[in-house]
Amino acid sequence: MTRRGHPVTPSQANFVWLPLGEEAADFADFCARHGVLVRTFPGDGVRVTVGLPEENDAFLSAADSYRAGTDPTRGPIA
Repeated sequence: MTRRGHPVTPSQANFVWLPLGEEAADFADFCARHGVLVRTFPGDGVRVTVGLPEENDAFLSAADSYRAGTDPTRGPIA
């Protein structure tokens, strides 16, 4: 995640923490539209549980699209 430019708190657990602050709810909604569920802590961040390789790939794809400001299903993010 960090090599992809995403802020991630180091973890030794089966989840990662993304300290997204006020973007947490928007990011979670974006992920949900792409079939990826994350646990939201509004105003603070999201917790993402490590899953199967294809689930992790789906999450990474959604996270990369969000960060790039694009939504493959809708175009640029406003």
